[in-house]
Amino acid sequence: MRMRLGFFRGVLLLGDLGVFYTAIYLSLFLRHFSFPDWEYLNLHLIYFSPLIVLWLLVFYVAGLYSRQTILFKKKTFNILFLAQSLNILIFATVFFFFFQLPIEPKFLLLIYFFVSSALLLIWRLLLFPKLWLKEHFKLLSIGLADDEKLYLDILESESIFPIENRHLELRDFLNSPLRFKKNVLNSSIVFDKKDELPILKTLLFMGLVKKVNLFSLKDLYSFMGVLPQSRWDSLGEIMQRHKSLRFKFYFFTKNVFDLLIAILLLPFVLPTLLLVYLLIRFFDGKPVFYLSKRKGVLGKDFYIYKFRTMNGSDTGKEAIKSKLKVTKLGRYLRASRLDELPQVFNILKGQMSFIGPRPEISELAEEYEKEIPEYIFRYLLKPGLSGWAQINHHDDPHHAKNIEKTKEKLEYDLFYIKEASLLLDLNIFIQTFLVVLGLKGK
Repeated sequence: MRMRLGFFRGVLLLGDLGVFYTAIYLSLFLRHFSFPDWEYLNLHLIYFSPLIVLWLLVFYVAGLYSRQTILFKKKTFNILFLAQSLNILIFATVFFFFFQLPIEPKFLLLIYFFVSSALLLIWRLLLFPKLWLKEHFKLLSIGLADDEKLYLDILESESIFPIENRHLELRDFLNSPLRFKKNVLNSSIVFDKKDELPILKTLLFMGLVKKVNLFSLKDLYSFMGVLPQSRWDSLGEIMQRHKSLRFKFYFFTKNVFDLLIAILLLPFVLPTLLLVYLLIRFFDGKPVFYLSKRKGVLGKDFYIYKFRTMNGSDTGKEAIKSKLKVTKLGRYLRASRLDELPQVFNILKGQMSFIGPRPEISELAEEYEKEIPEYIFRYLLKPGLSGWAQINHHDDPHHAKNIEKTKEKLEYDLFYIKEASLLLDLNIFIQTFLVVLGLKGK
């Protein structure tokens, strides 16, 4: 399996571009039930083209050309629908509020949304995977740990592409290589870097070096967006990377952006805070706000500000085993993530960032530190309003003690800490915004 992601991205981009322009023609046909003449079609192409460029940019930032969405059906469908909704919102804002144009976009907007969305789904989920795949991709893992095998199994079951996945023990392969020649032929070998030399020697002995593709675990982790537990013994490298000039520049720039964006958002945030304050007072009474002690950067405790969404205010260890229930208004506030809005003030105080690992309740974090030694690496970055784990891991214990689920979530947090960049932060920011539009918060 040749993971030519640059090629895949290029094909997807050209296909999306073709879909957007084809959808204009089909939408005009459905609008008038007749084929549009060239002059009428060209008029719409002129006004749609700048927006199409902007829409493709939204697709890119939303992650529709990332490794994860290229590979996984469910992720593609969810992000595609939400990104399309944002694109149509941009369309409506530009055409209805800012410009008076010599075209009639109102009913056309509705038609175009459904036509372009349907074509995008057909293109991305049906046509794109079959363009060059006449047979299954064959993956053969050699000498991987159990959790690494698990991610390959997930890749097989959820991938857009048809994948056939098999596992071999390193000892078996090295001792009896010819017995597995049929399995190895025309396969992509997934291996651990430390086993590369003996595997290459064996493939050379079998005469198959040029007939297989080699696929390292590092690539697998990038595709899945995780750092598996079997790789946690290399976490010391992260601390060294964070001392580099590139990361120092990243930290500085991120802090500046956090402060500027928080200040720019204040005129919009303050009226919303007032509205939510009045709603909670009216429907649920006092207290309106909820303060919770959390672990921040370098393990320092701080208090986050939240709107109360439950029928009480447990704190500390009480919150870990809380039996309080979410109020009706609280369900909406959580789904829209408006309950987190007061944390803008935590960002202004320099305690949090817009993007980073979510801060855990201090008492619970201290228990995790005892049972999961690698947990402390979460403290290398400021905690965030949203993070990589929040948009990718959907089995969060949510402040209830659960070691296994927390380890799974930590795999995503550590991947983010290892790969942190402004572009990744922007991707998470847009995906979080799309989640909020879909009201899928926790």
